[in-house]
Amino acid sequence: MDIQSIKSLIASFSPAAAVVSGFRTSTEGKSVSFQLLHGWDFSLASKCDTEWTAKNIEILTSVQQSAKDEADLIEKVSSLHMEDAHWRWTAKAIHHNSQEYNWFFYQAENAVQGACLIYHPKDSVIDGQGIFYIEYVAVAPWNRPNPLSTARFKGVGSDLIKYASKYATETLGLRPGFSLHSLPKAAAYYNKIGMTCFPERKKESLDYYEMAREAAQEFGAAVNG
Repeated sequence: MDIQSIKSLIASFSPAAAVVSGFRTSTEGKSVSFQLLHGWDFSLASKCDTEWTAKNIEILTSVQQSAKDEADLIEKVSSLHMEDAHWRWTAKAIHHNSQEYNWFFYQAENAVQGACLIYHPKDSVIDGQGIFYIEYVAVAPWNRPNPLSTARFKGVGSDLIKYASKYATETLGLRPGFSLHSLPKAAAYYNKIGMTCFPERKKESLDYYEMAREAAQEFGAAVNG
């Protein structure tokens, strides 16, 4: 897609709109206002790229400077939660802008704290009914375990998925539940929240997970605020 086509695409969309707003507490005990925004938004996707990449570079620089030798550097880098650091959200926005896709952004302190892109409908492996599929979900680097500081906000990724689930059932009319292909380091989390792994649906190194109706209803029963 050329520059003019991208400009036309951006002009054809209204900015993402706040669907939920309120206050939440940071790990420092500070009450902070937040917004959950829904909608395709190139500007917010660009913030994910620029701000998240800058933080990842800061973290990697710190790790490199603290490493005793190459083996120590490799070990420290492999322990970081950066499996998705190569994702480019603006590229994803350009390629995923049709009505089958829905975008969600979590914003607080004038920064994007997390982002989620879902596709619908997707046939459930469990019962064949329509659910949604999480194409991508990620939280900002400063909200993950890292050597520079304590995670700023906890539960952002879970909240994004819960809000997406609420939208999928109440607005899209899908049955409770969703599926995804998990990054290796995220698999423990998806097991923890009650998702089921279907190894036969594996894609490359990514295991396929799906959440059944009952587990989805329990998972979505409470949303952090």
